[in-house]
Amino acid sequence: MRGAGGSLLFLSQADVVRLLDIDKLLEALAGAFVELSAGRTSVPPRIAARTASGGLLGAMPGYIAGVLEAKVVSVFPQNHARGLPSHQGLIALFDEDTGAPLAVMDGVAITGIRTGASAAIAARWLARPDATILAILGAGVQGRSHLAAFPRTRDFKEIRIASRNVATAEALAAENPRAKPVATFKEAVQGADVVCCCTDAREPVLKYEWLVSGAHVSS
Repeated sequence: MRGAGGSLLFLSQADVVRLLDIDKLLEALAGAFVELSAGRTSVPPRIAARTASGGLLGAMPGYIAGVLEAKVVSVFPQNHARGLPSHQGLIALFDEDTGAPLAVMDGVAITGIRTGASAAIAARWLARPDATILAILGAGVQGRSHLAAFPRTRDFKEIRIASRNVATAEALAAENPRAKPVATFKEAVQGADVVCCCTDAREPVLKYEWLVSGAHVSS
């Protein structure tokens, strides 16, 4: 994992996007969840320092056989108004035997797709076997992440996308031939077998009475 001559490997966001294989990520996450449930990992609670402006810087170390890492991520919700990602960060990898640093990579793309992929793994095992309609509520970073991951774990015949911003729902739906934008969250949810809440809205976007019996909800 080191560069030429044993130097530290650096991967930019563009490098990560180019190299990341979502199908391999899904399988790696599935295996990691098994190890976590079996108590064979070391994943302490995250810690965070908060700023006067309302942002935070969190640290998340973790170990699973073969991987020793730490993610440092900043969360600044006000960045949306600045045209910047609300979540930014770095991931560092270390040698599990010596602790020597091996690589540092941009964490934005990995954080985005990892969240959607984790939810997709859960839906693979927890949603009804006959689930065919997917609703995605929100069309930002997480909406895109869920759209990229969920169809890889289930054969959804219909994918509905709703957003507070109709234009973003239309743009995201254009990325998958089975996806279509719908006008309201209610329209997306009613009759859906799997519902993904991917919005940072401060008001409720989902009501219990909209859900069909046995629906799987991811949030």
